[in-house]
Amino acid sequence: MKKIFIFLALIALSLTIYGCGGGGAGSADTPGGENPGLPSVVQLMPAQFISQTNGCITLNTKVLDGNGAPVKAVPVTFTNLSHPLGELRHACNPASAIVNSPINTDNSGIAKVYLLSNDPGFATILAQVYIGAGQVRDRKTVYFTTKDVLKVTMDLDVDSVPPSSQQNELSDFTLFENSDDDTVEITATVRDAGGVPVGGGMSVLWSRSHTEATWVRIESSTNIFGKAKTVVKVEPASIRNTETHVNIMAFAGNGAANMVTLFLRPVVPDPATSSLTANPSVVSINGTSTIRAIVMLNTGSRAPDGTTVNFTVKPKTPSDPSPCGVVTPFAQTTGGVAQATFTAPPIPGTCTITGKVAGIIIGTVDILVTVPLSVQPPSQNIDGIAGGVATYQIFGGIAPYTITSTNPLFPPIPSTVTASGGSFSVNVPPNTPTTSVTYTIRDSAGSTVTATLSIAGARLTVLPISQTINGAPGGTASFKIFGGKPGYQVFTSNPSFPPDPSTVALSGGTFTVTIPPNTPATKVTYTVRDSLNSTVDATLEIIFASTDYYLLPAGATITVGSSVTFGIFGGTEPFEIFQDSPAIDIIYDAISDPRSFTVVGVNSGNVKVTVRDANGRQIEANIIVQ
Repeated sequence: MKKIFIFLALIALSLTIYGCGGGGAGSADTPGGENPGLPSVVQLMPAQFISQTNGCITLNTKVLDGNGAPVKAVPVTFTNLSHPLGELRHACNPASAIVNSPINTDNSGIAKVYLLSNDPGFATILAQVYIGAGQVRDRKTVYFTTKDVLKVTMDLDVDSVPPSSQQNELSDFTLFENSDDDTVEITATVRDAGGVPVGGGMSVLWSRSHTEATWVRIESSTNIFGKAKTVVKVEPASIRNTETHVNIMAFAGNGAANMVTLFLRPVVPDPATSSLTANPSVVSINGTSTIRAIVMLNTGSRAPDGTTVNFTVKPKTPSDPSPCGVVTPFAQTTGGVAQATFTAPPIPGTCTITGKVAGIIIGTVDILVTVPLSVQPPSQNIDGIAGGVATYQIFGGIAPYTITSTNPLFPPIPSTVTASGGSFSVNVPPNTPTTSVTYTIRDSAGSTVTATLSIAGARLTVLPISQTINGAPGGTASFKIFGGKPGYQVFTSNPSFPPDPSTVALSGGTFTVTIPPNTPATKVTYTVRDSLNSTVDATLEIIFASTDYYLLPAGATITVGSSVTFGIFGGTEPFEIFQDSPAIDIIYDAISDPRSFTVVGVNSGNVKVTVRDANGRQIEANIIVQ
């Protein structure tokens, strides 16, 4: 009996100590103060903490002022946080009226209600006063049982997660000591009247006094050693500067019950892990930026939804008298994140945004306000035949700037400009074909602007404009394209004589036409189209003449410094050879080799070579020197 009496006394003592809510004398929820005659402290004092079902527990609530004196005629609001377990009534009688309005304190400063329950379990009652020094409160947890608790026992042992060196250390009962300290493991050991653990699947029902406690894992029956465990995680539902608590209760199928209190350290914003960002961090005058606050708590979790974040803005330099735009004054969190909008002022400068939660600065962010990035002039035209220099000047944005070109043949000089007002230039050599170039200027903040350069080059031409080939021996005709805008297409009027290739990429490029032997006389037109859709025509006339006097090859395309040898067939010796341009040198030995001559390229150009025999008959070859 002594052991049973000691156990009951310990239960009552633990319920009294750990059941203290948020407003008893000395409670951290409602600290005392010098407020004579004004409600400053609420003490909820159950007449007992354990009762049989179908019985009642008297709940006395004392209201004191800041000096500890009772305050009468104060309305006290009672709330059963464990509803539907238990009913608050005006008397210890199931037939009495249910309490659904505040109860005024008597001359001793006490308001009294009665808690009745037909069902076993734990019930948490909250008493609150909303006047005087503000909202003051207290809460207690009591237990109703259907059996004689003196005959059975339950131990509750608490350990941190991850486990500490031993159970039931003071720090095991205290949460939020650091950012990872929010979870505990509680072990219930159920014993019978003889003190023997009750194994074999004895049911264990767990409950809590506040929804901030969530169940990570629950064992609802004992193992062979009479033990059942639960893992509890506490996630704060609000920010508070005071220490609070949550009760974890368990009762077994044999009537054994117990309760422990987990003490919760103050929950406040943590500036070290919270953050304030701006996107973008550089805006143009009168532009906007999204301010994003991530509010982290000292518990390691994000702030509860609905937490207010206050935003302010001011110049970064305190002595700067210029205005610094406006920012949304407050926003509330969702998932720990609150967003506001900053609108920049009409003048450049640096503005600092500050975010606060519950008076604590969670972060600051600077926003640079600039004039928009621009380049002058935005476009220019250059005569590609004469050549020239185009110069551009950069303003605004954030220096330094980098400049890139869409055409590496026309690079910006320099490619980096270090200050607003700086310039870059583009050199266009003489005889540059028609083309256009875009320059992209990017500042240090990633903003971009473009400028264009249009080059009007030489007129689109094809050389030679016409050629003649003797179809009897056949041969090859070459044409060279100049001017216009590179990227040429070549079309033929007769698909039997296609150009090779049909596309030419660059000015100065060539295409050729192959004439097979014994080709009958005809005329073919070749149309060249550039990238600006300009066109020009060249003609190839194929004649069919006697093959007793001709040159092989019939024509040629060579480069400067290279050579080609022609053979003279038919005709009557001696021969005379003429050229209509100094672009080539002709090497001819009429004594040792009268039937061949060699042409060497000297300068770029088109040359007609004429060979006349002793009877005055002439044959010709067109030569292109590249």
